[in-house]
Amino acid sequence: MSNVFSLCIPTIIFTFCFHLGAEVNDIIPCGKHWLETQGSTVGAVLAKPTTQSGKNTFDVGDALQIPVSGDVFTRKTTCRYKSERVYVFVEDRIWDVTVVEQSIVKLGELIDHSAPSDSTRGFFDILTYAFGAFPDVDGDSRIFIYVVDLPGNNLVGYFDSQISTHPDPRFRHDAIYIDGHLLNSRPYLAHATMAHELQHLIHWGQDSDEEIWLDEGLSGYAEELVGYPEADPNMVPNFLSNPDINFTKWPNSLSLATPYYGATYLFVSFLQERFGAQFVLQLVSEPRNGIFSIDEVLKAQGISLGFRDLWENW
Repeated sequence: MSNVFSLCIPTIIFTFCFHLGAEVNDIIPCGKHWLETQGSTVGAVLAKPTTQSGKNTFDVGDALQIPVSGDVFTRKTTCRYKSERVYVFVEDRIWDVTVVEQSIVKLGELIDHSAPSDSTRGFFDILTYAFGAFPDVDGDSRIFIYVVDLPGNNLVGYFDSQISTHPDPRFRHDAIYIDGHLLNSRPYLAHATMAHELQHLIHWGQDSDEEIWLDEGLSGYAEELVGYPEADPNMVPNFLSNPDINFTKWPNSLSLATPYYGATYLFVSFLQERFGAQFVLQLVSEPRNGIFSIDEVLKAQGISLGFRDLWENW
């Protein structure tokens, strides 16, 4: 592995994507590239006046207009699920067409009560225990899941930090997006992506400028934690068939990214197995980034090793 200590450009926008024209299991992680080419969500405007301004909490049946990356105008959604931890809003035009109540109840069950990896805890408890608390940018401790018809034909879901920092407070929520069509047709993939993006949301709140390779590795590990390991079944085999890559430098080409997801997922899993849950928790909140964040956590925990030592052992 050459130039292992090269650092990638930090990013604050992440996605996890699926190419519908490819083979069934050919998932392509495309990250910030798609959002950058489609335009900022900050430019979204309300299609017409709405009474949602200033509303801090919602109930099932309440309407909410939301911005979606690449759109000029907002989308109309309705709250279809509410608990102490989460709201699930579904785009009106796909409700009872593509997305049905059973699918939304299942999302709520996964978040609140029972994940495949632990029948006594849902995603919320598992992920906050592993990575830390979710941010709270809107005064409502709940997270928002937006189930919509995402633009294009290849997006499963994403976290867009520009929602959490939106200049219009009506849009400012702790939110992730999931594609309604894939929730219906590929629920395993959609559920895994939900965990993947929730880690990005937590990590952004803890350390907003983390390097993409480490943040993506942690999100891959989040899938494993909740019981959906390797939702992209190609990422680990692709890495193992070509392990001589610098996983700290994320490629610009989407077609080349798959083995990097596999490598970073395996590396983060190795860190957890070697040093335990507290190491990962401290890693997420460490203000330094990438290699330097790992070195700082090792030092803080009194471990006389550095990133290079860990990489060689791994």
